[in-house]
Amino acid sequence: MTFERDEKGRIIVDDLIHEPHYPTSLLARIGEEYFLLSGNYKNPTIRPYKTRPNPAWEKAYNSSYLAFNCVPREGFKIWVGRAATKQEFNEIVKKYGLTDDDISKPFEDQKGGLYGLDIKYQSIQVRVPADEAIPLESDLLDKGIEAFNGRPGRVNIRISPDMMQ
Repeated sequence: MTFERDEKGRIIVDDLIHEPHYPTSLLARIGEEYFLLSGNYKNPTIRPYKTRPNPAWEKAYNSSYLAFNCVPREGFKIWVGRAATKQEFNEIVKKYGLTDDDISKPFEDQKGGLYGLDIKYQSIQVRVPADEAIPLESDLLDKGIEAFNGRPGRVNIRISPDMMQ
């Protein structure tokens, strides 16, 4: 079997789907055909899969494509949340009692590098108690605001251009 590949040698697929009967494998849809992928990253074992998967089966995450040396035909889809408004940011400052020492200067943040994308936006990093960082990140993400807790007690928050002054 010969499969279409990108410039890095990754197999181009239309979808990757978790097949519950084979928990360490994935189903790849290429056109109207399905293939079971298993094995290692560089060279997965690929076998034809004769039945149509259940539509309720879960689609694979972006990282699963990389784990099986695949790339989605339509490209990776990376969600980037909206920027926090000045009012929303001021509420965070008030809630956590942040001082100027707890708030970084605006900087260029990015997302999607692992997938060959370079999505850039402006962020501010805040310092909060370590046990508050994950809940703060979760609250912001629930509101649709881009946030990332990459270090204990630190949260990067996407900001709007009017906050950079």
